[in-house]
Amino acid sequence: MIIGSIKEENTTENRTPITPQTSLELKKLGHTILLEKSIGQKSYFKDEDYLSSSPKFLSPQEIYQQADIILQINPPSPKFLKILKSQQLLIADFTNTDISKIPLKSTIIRLEKVPRSSIAQEFDILSSQSLVRGYSSALYALSLSPIMAPTLFTPSTSIKQINTLIIGASLTGLEASTILKLNGANTFILDKDHHKEELIKSVEAKFIHFTPNLDITSILQDKNIIISSAYSNNFTPTIITPKHLKKLPTGTTIIDTTIKNIKIPPTHPILSSIIFHRNTKFERLTPKTASTLWAHNMLNLIKILSPTPNTINFNHPSISPMLFTHPTQRRIKCIY
Repeated sequence: MIIGSIKEENTTENRTPITPQTSLELKKLGHTILLEKSIGQKSYFKDEDYLSSSPKFLSPQEIYQQADIILQINPPSPKFLKILKSQQLLIADFTNTDISKIPLKSTIIRLEKVPRSSIAQEFDILSSQSLVRGYSSALYALSLSPIMAPTLFTPSTSIKQINTLIIGASLTGLEASTILKLNGANTFILDKDHHKEELIKSVEAKFIHFTPNLDITSILQDKNIIISSAYSNNFTPTIITPKHLKKLPTGTTIIDTTIKNIKIPPTHPILSSIIFHRNTKFERLTPKTASTLWAHNMLNLIKILSPTPNTINFNHPSISPMLFTHPTQRRIKCIY
């Protein structure tokens, strides 16, 4: 197969779906690699490191015209979608993308639809990126907080450790809790699933069982850092609303990684006494690690999709939930 990838068109995207290491691994498997110059620059991978697998760089148009498989983080813009041929396979994260605008001839793998199963873990970008998101969001919260996390004893006074609340025992939340704990914080995780209590205890956090009658205001009143990460199966609940904010300690740092978990109007007066930051892509803050994980997910996916260099096979049970073709192509099982 000819596998191609271009620089992400989204200027805020720092990740790349292919690294020098995975590019070389794909070449060793018999694939031809086509890349755009500076494809790994924002992830701190040098062009010369790619040359052993991709001897020369091509233009984005040339790559889209020649590649059998196209790897991207985000879906390409319409100008590149128009170039796609019927026998090309596009692999990307199509979250929040209007699939109806994908050209009829296209066959795509929707990475956000990866099955949450042990079989699919080796190419599960949701898990790998959630891990990085939790790490980065916790460190970002600590960097913004006006209070140090651990207990301190000095000749003049002592400082109590801070209390932190994680909303949602997702992989993001568990990793964030781990980082906060390692930095000396007292950590609590709020989740509606009581079966996750043992998992929460395994990261040395205290479990708070979320119920419809839970007094959220009281839960928040002694928390110095709050990180939201509650989401599953495309459902993101609202947990904190303006009515819950009245007893927040001054200087509380709130990080929302979900958009919907925390509802604070931009003109709310509480914003003058707390620190609030919303970012659904914290993994972009550590792009080299995030890209390395993503690229290895793609390497493992291609090993399944293309067991031999001249074939693409969609028969693996973990592939079909991610596969999208328009009705005229629904019967396709193998491109080559």
